[in-house]
Amino acid sequence: MTDKRITADLAVIGGGGAGLASALRASESGVENIVVLEKRPYFGGNSGMAGGWVFAAASHLQKEAGNQATAADCFDEAVIYHHYERLNLELYWNLIQRSAFTIDWLETLGAEYTVDGPWTHRPAKLDVDFGYFRRYIDRMAQALRKRGEQIIVNAAVTQIKAEDGQVTGLIYQDATSGELVQVDTPNVILASGGFIGNDELLCQYFPNQYYPGAYLTDAIPLQGDGIALAREAGAKLQDYCTLLREPNYSFTKRNHAPNRVGGCPTAMWVNQMGRRYMREDAAGRNEKANPLIAQPGMVGYAIFDQAGLDALCHGELPFFIAFDPSSIQDYLEHESRKWVCRSDSIEEIAAWIGAKPDMLRQTLDEYNDFCDQGEDLRFGKSPEYLSALRTSPYYAVKFCPLMIDTFGPVMTDRELRVLGKDDIPIHGFYAAGVIVSGWEGREYYLSGSALGLSLACGLLAGETVAKDMEGARYADQKTM
Repeated sequence: MTDKRITADLAVIGGGGAGLASALRASESGVENIVVLEKRPYFGGNSGMAGGWVFAAASHLQKEAGNQATAADCFDEAVIYHHYERLNLELYWNLIQRSAFTIDWLETLGAEYTVDGPWTHRPAKLDVDFGYFRRYIDRMAQALRKRGEQIIVNAAVTQIKAEDGQVTGLIYQDATSGELVQVDTPNVILASGGFIGNDELLCQYFPNQYYPGAYLTDAIPLQGDGIALAREAGAKLQDYCTLLREPNYSFTKRNHAPNRVGGCPTAMWVNQMGRRYMREDAAGRNEKANPLIAQPGMVGYAIFDQAGLDALCHGELPFFIAFDPSSIQDYLEHESRKWVCRSDSIEEIAAWIGAKPDMLRQTLDEYNDFCDQGEDLRFGKSPEYLSALRTSPYYAVKFCPLMIDTFGPVMTDRELRVLGKDDIPIHGFYAAGVIVSGWEGREYYLSGSALGLSLACGLLAGETVAKDMEGARYADQKTM
């Protein structure tokens, strides 16, 4: 039994970037009487905590910057990288093809994007920073409310109702009053986000990439409620998902100032055995994270000497750090030995790591020989990053991969209609954002797509709802 009953032409589950974009785009496309339901006391989701990097292909910004790459070029590059595995190719192409429109649409909200270089597929705001995108989340909400639509917070959806392959409504619980409210609606967009806060689901979907207690982003620890809702409504779920990770993080929290010190390419990176395991100047997120995950305990150590630390603190190294380099020395001097070891003795460093002293010494001697020769004969590290470690004291900084977000497992068609177990769309059921499967493969690849393609999902889902509603009205008129 429910305590209250309301009606809507469209209900959106989730008040993050994808959910608000889908609701606003549906409204712009002619849908009325829309309600957005957000479980938390505030809307925005993890999109509201994003820095603002947005993937796009062949946008007007890129064309103006001289970038000749097409959406097809970007699509080919991505699917080849993924070996065509785990991708909904039609959906993936649809989102990449439409990504330029995402930039145009964001500009109507006042976004002032520029291109991060003539080659890139990642337009970026000049003042990108943690939480920067929140301002555009707020503008979406303002625009939606101005159009007369509702955003209800503290509304935890407990059930999506579907009968005979057709959505009929949903039930949510008001967290403040405890009331159960039934929403009678023929259309639902599921945009509830990922499950980065759910240990059980993370272990289920990523048994070789995650363990309880692994480093998690400072983002909202979403529990994946939408997965159970979709399953109970008859949706088809993939048996695998994608995990977005970043490497070289320490101190548990993403926004801890010296976190990226571990990623300094002039340091020597070793595993718990005291052995180098990769070239320290690898460029890409996956190229760094995947080898780290393969190491014992999913942990690495960045080792540098006082000369290297001095160069880092004075901004003399070819390495970008998003904080004041002068603060690094203080942090490393006073940080707990859980994270940092400082010693005049390499043997003491080895003991702290848990490595055999002879192994770490052998690794260091070999590395220093490579630096003297100007050629890394083991992994091919670029000579510009080869800097011998001979000036005590020595520092070792522990780092681990950081788990940021998940993608999947709800399956849809190319226009984001949720598929039933028979691969036929459930009428009136749509999905958007990172809960959708098929626009990331085994690895996160297209930089900026976590936000950019989530927004593209939202925009497309809103348009699809409007198109389907118009088609239904036309069919009804023909039968009259």
